[in-house]
Amino acid sequence: MKKITKTLFALLALAPTALMFTACGQGTPIEQGPALEALNAAASVETLSAVTHDYVLRMEDNQYTNEDGVSRNINTSGTIRVSKSEDNFYYDINVSMTMNATASGLVEATQSASMSQSYVIGTIDGQSYAVNTGKKLYSSTDTTNYVNLYASLGSMVYVVQEAELAGEGVTMELFETGENSYSLRFVITEEETQTVAEETITTVTTTTYEYTITDGKLTYHYAHELVTENGTRTSEATCRMNIDYQTVAVPSFPTSLEGYEEGDMSMGY
Repeated sequence: MKKITKTLFALLALAPTALMFTACGQGTPIEQGPALEALNAAASVETLSAVTHDYVLRMEDNQYTNEDGVSRNINTSGTIRVSKSEDNFYYDINVSMTMNATASGLVEATQSASMSQSYVIGTIDGQSYAVNTGKKLYSSTDTTNYVNLYASLGSMVYVVQEAELAGEGVTMELFETGENSYSLRFVITEEETQTVAEETITTVTTTTYEYTITDGKLTYHYAHELVTENGTRTSEATCRMNIDYQTVAVPSFPTSLEGYEEGDMSMGY
């Protein structure tokens, strides 16, 4: 799982300063060149970094491995909401993770965790603060320090490269669905055979990428990688994300910090 094994816990690096899924639809068929051009434009640093607020990002990540008699499933999901009113800025993230491990002949072990972070940025008496109204915490901050969409996505969006589409075992479904809007699907199958201790092992890796672009913006991304050895699944990884460009209601900001304590605004359980 060389390209899509990053989980949502990459989001935990985001500090205060810093699931509805759709399938590929139909439209007017287009060639590979215009499709990749549209994809690179929608997923570029410039396009994503320009979105500093008014979006909801929903993500789901599932990973399976089976090695040395131990199978593991790791399921992660999360939602980020970023919005801005006339005076205040709102940032909210929730992440949950469940891991199951099963060894041959042994009892299954399960571990779960969830983390969240929420704050509103505003100004009191000329000073900017990040405030968590639920926990009654505050910290000094800068109202211009927004978390943009590029920072939220991190490195979780993989943009398929032209070189990957040059060989055999590649299928594509590429459609223009409207003005500057596209539905793109790429499937890449790679096969490798080797002999280990007089045993022939055939490894097949099938990777699928799907992208939905609406009005020049990335609104849906799906990546899936399945690896089999002699027909037996050894690993599988899936990542889905929806980006909804909408205004999220910004919670009210206090008029004073009376009753609040200065504290850590980082992710917590």
